[in-house]
Amino acid sequence: MEVDWGQASQIAGAGFGTVFVVLAILAGVIALIALAVRRTSRGKDKNIKKGD
Repeated sequence: MEVDWGQASQIAGAGFGTVFVVLAILAGVIALIALAVRRTSRGKDKNIKKGD
């Protein structure tokens, strides 16, 4: 039983590529959510009383 290294490297490359694309998309989504939270929470700290 021989290993077709060309096909094995193609499958491995596709897997690594998919992982990096998914991680990049997640990083972008998290950055957008952080930006939205920062904009919506701007100015709300002034209304919070200390000690509450």
